[in-house]
Amino acid sequence: MREAFIGFDSAWTDNRRNPGAICALIVDDDQPSVFHPPSLVTFDQAAEFVLRTTSGCDYVLIAIDQPTVVPNEHGMRPVERLAASLISKLKGGVQPARRSGLGASMFGDGAPIWRFLGRIGATQDPMAARGAAAGIFVMEVFPALALPAIIPAIWERGHGAKYNPKARLFRPSDWPLVCLGVAAHASAIGRLEIVRFAESLATVAAPKKGDQDRLDALICLLIGLGWRHLPTEEGLFLGDLDSGYIVTPVSPDTRASLVAAALRQGVPVDRAWTRFDREIDAGKRIPAVVVVADGPLGKGPVPARVEIDALRSLLIERAKTGSPIFYGEVAAAFDHRWSQGFGASLKVALGALDAGNLAGGEPRLMCLVVNARSRRPGEGFFELLGEGAAGDDRRRKVLEIEVSKCAGWRWD
Repeated sequence: MREAFIGFDSAWTDNRRNPGAICALIVDDDQPSVFHPPSLVTFDQAAEFVLRTTSGCDYVLIAIDQPTVVPNEHGMRPVERLAASLISKLKGGVQPARRSGLGASMFGDGAPIWRFLGRIGATQDPMAARGAAAGIFVMEVFPALALPAIIPAIWERGHGAKYNPKARLFRPSDWPLVCLGVAAHASAIGRLEIVRFAESLATVAAPKKGDQDRLDALICLLIGLGWRHLPTEEGLFLGDLDSGYIVTPVSPDTRASLVAAALRQGVPVDRAWTRFDREIDAGKRIPAVVVVADGPLGKGPVPARVEIDALRSLLIERAKTGSPIFYGEVAAAFDHRWSQGFGASLKVALGALDAGNLAGGEPRLMCLVVNARSRRPGEGFFELLGEGAAGDDRRRKVLEIEVSKCAGWRWD
């Protein structure tokens, strides 16, 4: 099988004075790999490179450092707020993507990114791209979000890499840090051709913007390669195709930070965008769940929300380890204390989530939400499985089977 991985650090605008950079790695089961080092390109040149380089390939994955789904006229996409939750911890910021105002030249109707995507004819479906036997796929990536996972020293020191030579805050010592960190990551996955190129960049005494663009293209390529071939727990799909998404590699630390922020913000993580929050059960849309918690000083109810996506993400993280979560822990994850009102609304949310599991042929995630004393789900779980009248031994066995299914399921 012949696979092509392309990293494209676009310039966001069609300015020939400030082009982007593109590179490729062609992997063939029967032939030596072919590496096309990063070169500076315009959008049209990038499209020509993709079409020329991937000719004869069974599978193509293009990882591009530019938003590829931008429906919003103003403001910031939800996935950018999620990315900012981590990048702000590293004393950095996120540039918002929007179609109007200053964003019109980059994301308006006439922006070059749409022309590029139209020419290459790729599918935007990162979850399908991960396991597809063939096809051409494109996905949005973000090097600044990836670097704390690829180069652990960046996360450990608590501030991001300032390696853009044109930036006012450029830090010369960060240039070799990123180059050699990328080389070390490439070495760990056995891509020696990438190692040599990254090490050569590290020797550039006075890097220019074009050097950084080439380095970012290399990072994009490694993100795409990892998404396809590294263990699934080392990558995350943030957001959705409707409002915008980003695919990023993660370490245990950055994964925990992003998943926690996603739960707070109600942003989907590691899931397709066509289930559970879309049309389900003969066209009936799952309603938003309203949680009623005790108000301040006991003065009545305060409305809140349990997002189905956030609840699903929380339970998937538990499913991967096969460990249950107590009702009180679920409440804490949504910044509430346990109450009868929260419990009643959580029951509704779990029912909606279970309907989604059934529609998708998945194990039933609600089995993971248990009482702290009995270590079992509520009566509703056993009733849905037709085991409402079952004795303790039967219930224990049924629960063990469902938890085992959840732990063994490929949720990605």
